[in-house]
Amino acid sequence: MFHQGGLISRGALLSHDSKLIIAPSASQLKILSAITGEVVGVLKGHAAEVTCAALNPNKRNEVYSASKDGSIKLWDYTTQECIKTLSVRETVRGMVFSSDLPVVYLSIDWRDGAAGRVITYDLLKGKAGRTAMKTSRSRPLSCCGTCTGTNRAQTFAATFDKHSLFVWRVGEEIHQPLNLHHTKPYTCVAISADETMIAAGDASGRIQIWRNFAAHVPAVKRGEGAASGPGSGKHHVDPSLLQPTTVHWHSSAVGCLAFSPDGTYLLSGGRESVLVIWQVETGGQNFLPRLGGPLTSILPSPKGPSKYLISQADNTLRVINTASMKVESSIFGLRPLPRGLPPRAAASGATVLQPGTGHLLVPSENAELQVFDTVHNRHVSLFKIINRNHVSMQERGFSYNLMPSYEAPPQPFVSHSAFTCSGACLVTADIRPDSGPYGSSQSCLKFWDLTNASTRTGLDAPFTLNTCVDDPHGSHGYVSSVSCHPVVDMAVTTSAEACEFRLWVKLPGQRKPGGKVQDPTHWVCRSMGGYKGLPITASAFSTDGSILALAAGSKVTLWDPMTCRLAAVLSSTPEQHVSGLQLTRISFISSSPYIVGISDGFVNVWNILTTSMQWSLDLPTCALAVDPVYSSFAVVVPIAATLKAQLTQSSVLSGLEEQRDTPPSSSEIATSVTPSTTDASVAASGGGAVPPPKTSISSSSPPVAGSIPTSHVLVFDVQSCKPRLHSICPGTLAPALLYIPPGMPQHTEMCQGLPSQISPLLLVTEDRRYSYLTSPGAVGTTKAVTSSTARPSLEERIATGPSAFEDAFGRLGVSTTASSGEAVAMEIDAQVGRSIRPWRNLFDAPSHALPSASSLAQSYLLLVTASET
Repeated sequence: MFHQGGLISRGALLSHDSKLIIAPSASQLKILSAITGEVVGVLKGHAAEVTCAALNPNKRNEVYSASKDGSIKLWDYTTQECIKTLSVRETVRGMVFSSDLPVVYLSIDWRDGAAGRVITYDLLKGKAGRTAMKTSRSRPLSCCGTCTGTNRAQTFAATFDKHSLFVWRVGEEIHQPLNLHHTKPYTCVAISADETMIAAGDASGRIQIWRNFAAHVPAVKRGEGAASGPGSGKHHVDPSLLQPTTVHWHSSAVGCLAFSPDGTYLLSGGRESVLVIWQVETGGQNFLPRLGGPLTSILPSPKGPSKYLISQADNTLRVINTASMKVESSIFGLRPLPRGLPPRAAASGATVLQPGTGHLLVPSENAELQVFDTVHNRHVSLFKIINRNHVSMQERGFSYNLMPSYEAPPQPFVSHSAFTCSGACLVTADIRPDSGPYGSSQSCLKFWDLTNASTRTGLDAPFTLNTCVDDPHGSHGYVSSVSCHPVVDMAVTTSAEACEFRLWVKLPGQRKPGGKVQDPTHWVCRSMGGYKGLPITASAFSTDGSILALAAGSKVTLWDPMTCRLAAVLSSTPEQHVSGLQLTRISFISSSPYIVGISDGFVNVWNILTTSMQWSLDLPTCALAVDPVYSSFAVVVPIAATLKAQLTQSSVLSGLEEQRDTPPSSSEIATSVTPSTTDASVAASGGGAVPPPKTSISSSSPPVAGSIPTSHVLVFDVQSCKPRLHSICPGTLAPALLYIPPGMPQHTEMCQGLPSQISPLLLVTEDRRYSYLTSPGAVGTTKAVTSSTARPSLEERIATGPSAFEDAFGRLGVSTTASSGEAVAMEIDAQVGRSIRPWRNLFDAPSHALPSASSLAQSYLLLVTASET
């Protein structure tokens, strides 16, 4: 389903001619140009995440890949064809090849990752061999020339496990390993091309280099001269015979190591975002600083002794020339989520589309916003919301055994962003943890003006700061939502902690008398307000800008944005009010008088003309998007794969066909979802619609081990509680959901020549995969149902417990005179009992379900009198 984006979490490779980059990304291998960074091909076939890759040392244009699905595949990356598939049945974390051997050494997970094993595998027979070593967990393997694809025969391989570094001779028979013990845990290892030196980095930032280690590696096979059995016979060398050289520059754990092809230099990297070049003989250092992200792997180029491919934790690949100490090319992917920002917050408020261009704006590390072109799958620009350099320091703490432990300090991040109606201004809200007095967090609201593209160079930021407001809702109030007016330059911000909202307007610059220079425009707070001290969690403007909707707890309040006066209040159901769940997102439905709101437990649709609830569903949702053209909306339901049967068997998805998550072909851009074959129309009763049967789907059930997190995208028509479209998104729990409005390049490309019933949808997952969803040309038949099937039976409604007005008016009786298909009348007991709830709960019910005003007034007076006496 997801065929674009994705984090490059594993080390990338350079092709044999160094013109292409082969990068593992999710369950695929992307083939990119080393010069332009364009994606020229994709190798698809694995069913799970690709864990490692290595060039075939015996044949050019071939690469091996291993995956969590327990398979190894051999590819021809020039024709993008799979040549061979080998079954290992375990997750492979590392591979070591030798050109003169049919045997490969594999580092695999053992017993679902509880431990690790290094085994041999026969490539000709496709069969696993003996266990060479036992480790606490699977570790990467290292040898000279495996990743660079050299065709020379390798003699040694190495791995590490905690405080031990193991080096052994490769061959069809298993040899005893050499154990180099260290006082600090090892983090990475590298062997020189001539196999005369081996280097290892540790958790304290030190690097140890052993020279002429080959003579100390045992040539004894397993079981000869030592106790037999896997893991036994590890040879410990006399420390006085093999002394390492120790160098130290890194302040934290060493992330990666690599020798130059001639063995003269050793390159290292880590969290400092600095490439350190060590001269092995003298210990001299040279630095290439400010690379922007932690270094995770360093790979020498097969062609050119001074070129290296560097992979970084911020989803960036760089080709570096150490002779000129310059970065020759950089390839930027979608940057990962910043630490501290919950995925649901990123999905709900921090990911937006830029009007006009259709570029995607996503938050990233270090309080930055990345502008990404999803149509051409390329990075556009990156600008900092907070002027702050990359910080790699770690805070010192103490663990349970009073040993010092280090953690990365919290980083600032962008929590919300929104564009004004013209797209010329961007509004952002950022949070700086632990930056205030006594370790408190601070928030900041910023208004940015779009920079003129004709005067901007490639290195300039696309936006310039116009107005900055520190702590817009006080020292303890953080921004919970940001919305912009669709017609004028106006924005609203809300705060759940401060229980308030504020309206911001843009004032034109004034020219002083007799002056020729006009003052620049700026933003000011025009008005503020609140509702009964309730937390204001979400906001939205109507399509014409005449109504401002604010979520106050589980209710929706409607305001006049020009006068800041309260117009109406839309109530939730009594069960939702008692549960204490708060609305997280609200939005007006296009071309209709309806408004939709979601929370962690329900989806509500209100009619603003009748101020009544249209329908409600008990669904745990995390994202909401409203179609800009049609009267429909989409929600994301996060749920574990083990609960899939519960979701499918429920009445919400009954009659729907699931979209399979088979990956599309390389020529496909849009992924179609399956329309439902049945639909339900809600029968109206009185001033509002009768709520349909509620379907409760719990997301808090404990998942079974091995379950895959899955999200379901449901598209609803505003008139019906039955989903029209349904799509399954495996491997994600909180994807961002965005509709593509008309006028954007994506909308034109997705809908060209197709009669569509919904606008295209863009999904962005936590691991930075993205895909488009469009409806097929044909639409399923809509089937109406009678009101007796659309509304719950009266016995079911009584069984759920008394509501607020039932406490005052007694139980509801069942009318025996109602015929089939007609609305059932309610009989109200004449005796009014004293309510066990406070009298103010009398009105906590949908307006269409409340009795007449005369009955309410009489009961209200009786309850007040009873409570006072």
